[in-house]
Amino acid sequence: MIEVFQLQGLVVLLIEIDELGDDTSKAAAEIQAAFDTEKAKSTGVVVVAPGAVWPHLAVRGLILPDEIVDIASVLFARLEELAAAGYRVVITALPRSSGLDAIRDRLNRPAGSA
Repeated sequence: MIEVFQLQGLVVLLIEIDELGDDTSKAAAEIQAAFDTEKAKSTGVVVVAPGAVWPHLAVRGLILPDEIVDIASVLFARLEELAAAGYRVVITALPRSSGLDAIRDRLNRPAGSA
């Protein structure tokens, strides 16, 4: 399932993936399909995902740490960088255990709220 959020002028597509393990090819296929769909509609599309899925992707993007504790803080720093660089769509793939509820809450906050 892909959830859509608006943040700092970005469209953030959040893909919930299985836990990071030995086989990340299924998650990578879903990410790749989302990228291909968005790229066909628009320029300025990028992927942000944990390092474990990158060997299976044929796109460029930014790597998130595989360590769950670091994902949220790095993700929001990357989103700020991407917004400043003029990207329009960010496809973000996160494992379920990365604190998705807290990340969703933060993505849903109005701009400027803490």
